[in-house]
Amino acid sequence: MPIFLPALNLSRPLDNTAKTENKLSLIRTKIKQAGETVLAGGLAGTSPLFLLSLLWRDCRNPFLLVVEEKELEQKKEDVRTFSGKEPLLFSHDPSSSLPALHTLLSPSRGWLMVTSSNSLSRPVIPAQEFKEHLFPLSPGLSVSYKHLLSFLSARGYNRTDTVREAGEYSVRGEIVDVWSVGYESPLRIVFHEEKIESLRFFNPFTQRSRAEKVHKFLIFPVHFKGPGNIQEYIPPDTILFYHEELGGCVPPQYTKIEFSSFTRPDAVNFSVQTIPSFNGNFDLFWKGLSSWKEKGYIIRIFSHTETEKER
Repeated sequence: MPIFLPALNLSRPLDNTAKTENKLSLIRTKIKQAGETVLAGGLAGTSPLFLLSLLWRDCRNPFLLVVEEKELEQKKEDVRTFSGKEPLLFSHDPSSSLPALHTLLSPSRGWLMVTSSNSLSRPVIPAQEFKEHLFPLSPGLSVSYKHLLSFLSARGYNRTDTVREAGEYSVRGEIVDVWSVGYESPLRIVFHEEKIESLRFFNPFTQRSRAEKVHKFLIFPVHFKGPGNIQEYIPPDTILFYHEELGGCVPPQYTKIEFSSFTRPDAVNFSVQTIPSFNGNFDLFWKGLSSWKEKGYIIRIFSHTETEKER
């Protein structure tokens, strides 16, 4: 029986290794049937995200984790901790979600995106319009200087003397500074005649370029004609993963895994128990570890950061 101890949320998720693998195999078999709703019960604490991470590791399907809006960042971090991979985030903020939308349009498979029921219903840039209004950049690329400026103006960017925030661009000779929506930092583009000489991010406060070179970059549009729907981006074989309380908020046409902390007769049920908090008492914590080990438990300890791991 494994025990996993994620930081601040201690749970004992699965009965024993053999039984757990049988139940995982059953879920894997069920989700191969398009449109199926698989019920998973007896999952407390963060164990649903541990289960999701195992399924994401083994399946080639895209996954969509639907949570409450206030939980978006924390659930994304939990999935990253358990899986060791970086999930996408689609939030209520249209600009910050553009990189995620672009990934959904790419031919790559096997992504996992964390979103909320509210975000699923908000308008987005139509998928076809998004494809047609991206501006790719790379060093050595031959591109019309005037064409870039025309694109920025047409797609909602404001020309300023100095770039200070997303959605702005400035021009100084053969240097174009632009802060594309969807990015945390602005980009400095240095031209030599009709060719891009270099790309570097820069600090908007000091205006100094960073040392690291940027090899590829996409400028996203600020404005779109729209509105479009997020379902234009989600492939039909995507698997939705959500708590039973959000069942009425998810699109009905996808294969779904609905989890609950309660066991149900029609569900694949796990035996998860919440472990009491040790309140920083490491002596009590180590006694618990020793006791579980003697009983044959497999113990996995997860931490969100290197600092937590050292502690």
